[in-house]
Amino acid sequence: MSSAYLDSDAAIAGLPTSLQFRTVRPYAAYALYGLTALGGHLLAIDTLRGYLLRIDPHTDNTTILNPFHVQNFLDVTGLARQGETLWLTRGKQIYTCSLSDLNPQPFLTLPDLIDGIAVSDTTLYVSSQQAGYIWVISSSTGKKITQFRAPGVGVENLTLRGEELWVCDRTEQSVYCLDRATGNLQFSVLTPFDSPTGLTFYPDSQTGDSMLYVAYASEEAYIRDDPNANPPPTTRISRSHLCPSPAFCLSPGGSLCPVQWLLD
Repeated sequence: MSSAYLDSDAAIAGLPTSLQFRTVRPYAAYALYGLTALGGHLLAIDTLRGYLLRIDPHTDNTTILNPFHVQNFLDVTGLARQGETLWLTRGKQIYTCSLSDLNPQPFLTLPDLIDGIAVSDTTLYVSSQQAGYIWVISSSTGKKITQFRAPGVGVENLTLRGEELWVCDRTEQSVYCLDRATGNLQFSVLTPFDSPTGLTFYPDSQTGDSMLYVAYASEEAYIRDDPNANPPPTTRISRSHLCPSPAFCLSPGGSLCPVQWLLD
């Protein structure tokens, strides 16, 4: 169902149609990982297909930005943006590339597998489920500044807001807010869906609110209807979406929804 129908139905029912109450379902997305904002759009990685997606949260319109560089983005799990520069994580490596050429270049290799990344000024925050830590690294020298324990046990993605480091944990099905200087936990909440795989803050131009969008990616088994098969065959369907946080989110699959938090 198109977003126009969803919005018109909400208007008829007397419900708000702003982004605060809207699930985003990007087209052609299979497994969304990493998430960041760019102007009035959201950027995400489809890690299985290697797509860098630009998503309009108002309409669900989705553009593949790297049709000629898909191989360079396969298996990427972390995504952050600083100006016109993207920071990516894959395996044990951190990559950087320009939005103008989308040709990732290796920046740093770490001893353990890494998952998520966030960037602020000259500092990188990198999560590693294998090590159980979030590392703080200089983006100019590549040297480690400090580290602190990851708040959860699963694969984690990161984003920054002011002096806060926000973390989503795929296994714990939770979002954590940490003090970015010390790693001390400020608070945590459960997400309404399983397998959160990315998060970012997005300014709603209509209301001025800052919304935390959370991406989800999972697969669900279902039984195919085949009267000639005994037992009936089973297969799996992708469930990938974005949602505003925390308590309000309707998203059955293939989508991005804002997990509805209104944050000052």
